[in-house]
Amino acid sequence: MTNLNSELKFITKYSSYITEQEFDEEGMPIPEPVINRFRFIFVVKNQEGKKKYPDGSSSSIFKTFEIKEDDLKKWLFDNVNDTKKEDLTDNQISIKRKTIYEYIIGKKSNLEKEDQEYIQRFRTAVISEIAALEIDKTEVFFSRKGKIPTTDKVDVTFIMVNSK
Repeated sequence: MTNLNSELKFITKYSSYITEQEFDEEGMPIPEPVINRFRFIFVVKNQEGKKKYPDGSSSSIFKTFEIKEDDLKKWLFDNVNDTKKEDLTDNQISIKRKTIYEYIIGKKSNLEKEDQEYIQRFRTAVISEIAALEIDKTEVFFSRKGKIPTTDKVDVTFIMVNSK
């Protein structure tokens, strides 16, 4: 009887996989790094839903997108440079990038009017499947007064845009 391991060139011993894994100082395996992902929905300001309810509220189904933190930072670095009106210093550009980053991930609730241009660019890149991926659809409810969007998903950020 011949040795099967010598004939099958792609089978390796289990012990070789153990030595590939990294361990901490206590001998425990180090977990893979966590990749932060952000989910968001583009909503037009003062929009109403297509489905109406008796209490005056409404709802619509929206595409939900997801982007990795590294991809978002790369997009911001490549696309948030200077405005058409004036040249910005490196410090002003970094502050603008940080502000837009925090708005997209949901830490800020408002943007200045001149930063809306970058949100429109980001929306175009997302819809063109350049910057993020569509992951599913989410039902968004709009309140009767103020047309404030809400949803039952807690990890979704609403990015408000001016128009379609």
